[in-house]
Amino acid sequence: MKWIDFKAGIQDFWNEFKRVKFGLFGLILLFIFILTILINPYIVPFPKASSRWRD
Repeated sequence: MKWIDFKAGIQDFWNEFKRVKFGLFGLILLFIFILTILINPYIVPFPKASSRWRD
């Protein structure tokens, strides 16, 4: 498989994917969840919060 074939395959997939509105909504939702996971240490008020919320 050549790079050109791979690139064309990805482009064809994206052209089909962006036509489906629920697919784009799911992609945006996935991005929001991943972003929330990455910024979690900065939005939790203090380190012991996770153990205190378990009670």
